[in-house]
Amino acid sequence: MRAPRVLALVCATAALTDGARVARPSPSHGMCARRQLLDAAALAALAPVFAAAPAARANGLILFPPEALQNRYFLLRAGETVAEAAGKIETNPIATLGPSSFLTPKGVGQVEAAAAAMVAAGLEGGTGCWVYYNKASPSQQTAAVLGRVLGVSYSNIVPDFAWLDPRGVGALEGQQLPLLDELRKMDSSDPSLRPPPAEDGTPNESIGDLLVRVRNIVSILETSYQGVDVVLVSPSSDVLSVLAAASLGDDLRNHAKYALGPAEFRVIELARRGESRTEMRPGP
Repeated sequence: MRAPRVLALVCATAALTDGARVARPSPSHGMCARRQLLDAAALAALAPVFAAAPAARANGLILFPPEALQNRYFLLRAGETVAEAAGKIETNPIATLGPSSFLTPKGVGQVEAAAAAMVAAGLEGGTGCWVYYNKASPSQQTAAVLGRVLGVSYSNIVPDFAWLDPRGVGALEGQQLPLLDELRKMDSSDPSLRPPPAEDGTPNESIGDLLVRVRNIVSILETSYQGVDVVLVSPSSDVLSVLAAASLGDDLRNHAKYALGPAEFRVIELARRGESRTEMRPGP
């Protein structure tokens, strides 16, 4: 079992001195000095404990491609939705909360099969993994199925309210799914290009915009956990394919080659530079 290591955080208070002013001795001065000596001795005694937890260091924002990843990531696209079954593009933040974004019975079955395939790929259920999902209905329902099938504790299933949202497609919202192929052709020419803006409030995002989002979520996870399996659930293939391309050092313009269908997943594991492993398991 990939047991997580508890992260330790030591907060030290720095005393600031003003060279122009000299503190006068006071009756409490000796007591303060003794307390400072005791605090210093206690921290020195605990230093080996904190040194043994390398994940405790502040890494800040991760740089892609990373030299290593402390955790193993399962990038899972949500199961088939009602809108997808009807051949429609749906990414609007309000629309993805409604019934048209609910999983179809086929979508539920896809997620159940994906959960079994992830276990076969080495994913540990129960308390051995964490599931992060975005607030859209297909991701919520996919995470619920994973929790039931894998026996993941409710406390280990965590909602994300920004970074894993589906890619906003602007004026393509509500159009036929094949138009996404044209969007990816645009991506292959320039990662900063965005689809035409929409009038209904649907965001229009470039793959450069998605890179900012996935960098944030991975940075949070890499500084929060060490040596665990993390399942990232998004209804958007592009969010996950950009994360895969960035993690492996590929050109973002090639992200479409890491595309995932409903309930397909990819395993990203990077122990050291030059020792990366990516593996995609198709959904049923």
